[in-house]
Amino acid sequence: MGLGMLLGIAMAAFYGLGFKPFTIALHNMARAQDVEQCNILVNHLVNRFPFFKPADDNAPSTMYTLPERNALRLYLYGVTNSESQDEIISVIRSWQSTNRSLDKISVRFYGSASGSSQYGERLPKEPLCTVSVELPR
Repeated sequence: MGLGMLLGIAMAAFYGLGFKPFTIALHNMARAQDVEQCNILVNHLVNRFPFFKPADDNAPSTMYTLPERNALRLYLYGVTNSESQDEIISVIRSWQSTNRSLDKISVRFYGSASGSSQYGERLPKEPLCTVSVELPR
């Protein structure tokens, strides 16, 4: 085996095992704009649906978010009524039609949290309903 072939194999291994996963992760990382849009949507939902606002500052939240690049995962607790779920999805679709930077919003409805982790956040169980709201292409 020649030195050129060994160098080629080493570079391919570096790219496949080190560089490529790093660039994929970096490409999918949420940007400041994604986080800002996420906060705007959360505020919009809290203003529209007062039951999302905690009764006091120490009360656990009923809404959790996970911003991604051009996308958002939204976890909603305590919304078990299908009519309320449909109304929330309708408000999200309406908001998304005028705030087009989030291409996909994944909404998961949970009855209640199954407990807390060591850091205090809620641990999800199986969702009651999962809806994906996507902008038309």
